[in-house]
Amino acid sequence: MTTNSTKTSERSIKDGRISLSTRIWLTYSVFLLLCLVLAIVLYSSTTQNAREMYWQQEMTQHESHVQAIDSYLRIMDNYTRQLLNDSTFIRFSNMKSVREKGAMYAAYQTMETLSSRIFSWAGMPVAENHIYLKRMGYVISASQFTEARQYYLKYRVFAPERYEGFISMLQTASGMGENIDVSSFTGKAGSYFYVRDIDSILNRNVPAVIWFEWDVDSLSQLFALEKDYRLTVVDGLGRLQLQIPFEGDDELSVSELEALPYDSLGIAHVGELVCLRDESSFNDWTYYSMIPQRLCDESLGNYDLLFVAMLLLATLSGLAMVTVMVRRNMRPIVQLNDQLVEANRSNEQMAQDLERQKPLVCRSYTRMLLSGHVASEREFQFMMNALGYDQPKLRFYAMFLTVFNQEETVLDRKDFHEIMSTAIDRHFTGDLPVYYYSTLVQEYVVLTAFKPDVQDPLMQLQQWVLNLHNDLAQRYSLWLCAGVGGEATQPMNVWESYEQARASVRYTSKRHVFIPYEMIHKDSQTIYYPIEISAKLLHFITTGNSPQVSEMFALIHRENIEQRSLPDPLLEFLLSDLKNTLLKARFSVSAPTETQKERLSQVDEKLSGRPNLALLENVGLMLCDFFRETAEPSDPIPEVQQYLKEHFTDSAMCLSLLSERFHISESYLSHLFKERTGCNFSVYLEDLRLNEAARRLQADQDCSLQSLFEDVGYNNATSFRRAFKKKFGITPSAMRETPK
Repeated sequence: MTTNSTKTSERSIKDGRISLSTRIWLTYSVFLLLCLVLAIVLYSSTTQNAREMYWQQEMTQHESHVQAIDSYLRIMDNYTRQLLNDSTFIRFSNMKSVREKGAMYAAYQTMETLSSRIFSWAGMPVAENHIYLKRMGYVISASQFTEARQYYLKYRVFAPERYEGFISMLQTASGMGENIDVSSFTGKAGSYFYVRDIDSILNRNVPAVIWFEWDVDSLSQLFALEKDYRLTVVDGLGRLQLQIPFEGDDELSVSELEALPYDSLGIAHVGELVCLRDESSFNDWTYYSMIPQRLCDESLGNYDLLFVAMLLLATLSGLAMVTVMVRRNMRPIVQLNDQLVEANRSNEQMAQDLERQKPLVCRSYTRMLLSGHVASEREFQFMMNALGYDQPKLRFYAMFLTVFNQEETVLDRKDFHEIMSTAIDRHFTGDLPVYYYSTLVQEYVVLTAFKPDVQDPLMQLQQWVLNLHNDLAQRYSLWLCAGVGGEATQPMNVWESYEQARASVRYTSKRHVFIPYEMIHKDSQTIYYPIEISAKLLHFITTGNSPQVSEMFALIHRENIEQRSLPDPLLEFLLSDLKNTLLKARFSVSAPTETQKERLSQVDEKLSGRPNLALLENVGLMLCDFFRETAEPSDPIPEVQQYLKEHFTDSAMCLSLLSERFHISESYLSHLFKERTGCNFSVYLEDLRLNEAARRLQADQDCSLQSLFEDVGYNNATSFRRAFKKKFGITPSAMRETPK
C-alpha cells in the first residue's frame, strides 16, 4: 500500500513537473512569437516608409525639373517678345527679297541683335536658335543668314525628300508655342523643336517663325533619364509635346497615362511602373515621368531574403534558447529549495551583521551631536533620521553617569562595560530610542528624547536613574551618580544639555545621586566658561555657524550674568577669556587678501576697545560671517578627492582617517562620496593606485615590481597583482613588457 502511494506521489510530482514545464515552454514560445511578429511589423513598416519617402523625393525632383522647363520656356517667351520691340527686325521681317534696299544691312543689324541676346538662352538645354522669314524664305540666326533650302540641305543636311514638309511645319506654326518631333527631318530619334509663330503673339504684322532646337541629351540629364526613366509631355488637348523613351517593353499611351489613379502628391503605381504627374505653371502642359519600380528596390537594397533568413535563424535560435531555459528552470525542486534556504540564511546573516554594526554607528552619531561638531545641516538631518529622531517637537536631555565600585574587588573593564550596557538597556526604555557611550572606564553619556505629550520628562529620567542605581548596588555593589542637563528643544543645541550634565554631575553625592542642572546653586564667585565651551565657541566661529554662536553667547550670559551675577573683577576675567577665544579665531586666518584685511581691520578695531558681552558677541558674529563667506563650498567631496590624489600612496589611507581629517562621520562620508562621485570610496581609491601603477609601468620598463605595490599604497603584493589583473586584464609584468 505504501509502495503504491509513493508511486502515486512520484507520478503526481512528475505530472506536475511536466505540466509546469509545458506552461513555461508555452509562455516563452508566446513571448518569442510576439517578438517575431513585432519584428515583422517593424520591418514592413520601415520598408514601406522608406519606399514612400523614396517616391516623395523622386516627386520633388520631378517638380523641380518641371519648374526648370517652365523657366526655360519663359526665357524663350521673353526672348521672342523682345524681337517684337525691335523696329529693325519688324521692318526686316516684312521685306520680300534680299535685293530690297537696306535688306542686307537690316540682316546684319538683326544678326548683331541676336548675337547680343544669345546669353539669355546660353545656359539652357538648347542646341540652336533660328528664325524663319516667311516672305523672304530665308533663315537667320546669330551666326548665319541663308536661304531656307540651303540651310536645310547644306547647313543641317536634313532628309532632302522632307524639305517641303519642314517648310510646311514652319508655315503652320501656332503662336502659343509647341514642341514638334523633327526626327523625320533630322534622321535622329528624339529630336524636338520648340516652334512659335511670332506674327500670332501680337498684332504687329511680323511674318516670322522662331524655333529652338532642344538638346535632348541635356534634357535627359536634367530628368535623370539615363537611369531608365521615361518622360512624356502632353498639352491640354492631349497632343504629345515631348517624349524620351527608355529601353524596355513597358510603355503607356497618353490616354492610359491620363487615366491612372494618382494620389494627392501626383504618384500612381501601375504594375512594375510608377508614374509621377505634375502640371506646368507656364502653359497647359502636363509632365509624366515613368520610373521602373525596380529602381526603388535597387536604391533601398533588397533585404527581403536576408530578413527572411535572419527571421528563420532567430526563430530556430529562439526555440533552442526556450528549450535551454525551460531545462534550466526545471531543476529539481529540492535543489531550488536548498538554494532558497541558503539565500535566506545569507540574508539573515547579513541582517545580523548590519544590526551588530548599527550600535557603533549610532554611538558615533551621538558623540558628534553632543560634542557639537556637526557643521552641515544636511549631515545633521541624516544623523537624526538614522537615530530615529526625525519627529517634530521632540525634547532632548543629556545625562552624565559616574559609577563607583563600593568593594575592593575591581571588575574587568570588559565585564564592567557589559554590565553597564545591559543595565542601561534594561532600565532606560521609552517611546523613543536611548543612546549612550563611554568616555572613560567609569563614565557614561546618555542621550534621551521625549515626545511632546510626555508630562514630566525629568521625573521619568529620575525614576530610570534610581532603578538603575538600585539594580547596580544590589547586584554588583556599584554606586551610580547622574547629572542631567537642561531641556533642548532644538536638536542642534543638544550639546548645551551635554555640557550642563557634565557640570551638574560634580554636585552629586550618595544622598543625591540624581541632580538636574536647574537644581545647582550657582556660586557667584565662579566663572562659567570651561575649556569645553571655549573650544566649541571657537569651532562654531571658524565653521561659520551663526545660530550656534548666538546660542553660545546666550548660554554664557545666562550662566554668568542671570544665574551667578558675577562681580566686576570676575566679569573682567570672563570678558578677557572670551576675547582670547575670539583672537584665536581672528589670527587663525593665514595670508589674508586685501579685501579680507579690510574686513579683519574692522574686527581689530572693535577688539581694541573696552570689551563687553554685546560687543564680543557682535565680533563673534562678524568673524562667523567672515569664515562662512571665505570658506570653501559646503560640499567637502572635491576637497576629499584632491586630498586622495595627493595622499593615495599612503597605505594607511582609509575612510576613518578621512572622517577624522574632515570632521565628518564615516557612514555619512561614505554616503556622500558615493552620491557625488557615483562609486564607492574603496573603488575610487583602488583606481587611483592602479592607474598610477600602470602609468609607472608604461613609462619605465625597468620599474621594480617588488617595490611598486608599496609605492602606490598596497601592503600585499598578491592583492596588488590580483586587483591589477582584474582592472586591466593583464599582469603588471605583462604591461611592463608591452611596447609603448
